[in-house]
Amino acid sequence: HEEVLPNHDGTFQVSVGLNLTSVPPEDWTRYECVVQLKGIEDILVPLDPALIMTNWRGDGGISTPIIIGSVVLAVLLAAVVGICVGVFVRKRRNESAKQRLAGSDTSSEVPGEQNPAPEAQPLNTEVN
Repeated sequence: HEEVLPNHDGTFQVSVGLNLTSVPPEDWTRYECVVQLKGIEDILVPLDPALIMTNWRGDGGISTPIIIGSVVLAVLLAAVVGICVGVFVRKRRNESAKQRLAGSDTSSEVPGEQNPAPEAQPLNTEVN
């Protein structure tokens, strides 16, 4: 038996370790897990491999490769998403720069010089 642990919903849980290696799976139906709580009728649970949650691995640890594979897959997925976002942002910046260039008339400008505003240009005061 492990300690009784509270759940967030007001219920509780307890874990019990059972070593069933000496019981062949075909004989499991002969056994039941009995939960006894004060003031409540006994709860009987048959030993069904489909219902038993276990952390024991007789195959040498199949969960480790699954965890490693999941982490590698998550990293690859994050990299692909990052690359896609980067390409999208770069494309948007290039389109925005092209629009700014197309929107301004640069044909009369000399590179590096700016045309002064009309109010800053000298007035033409010719007298006829």
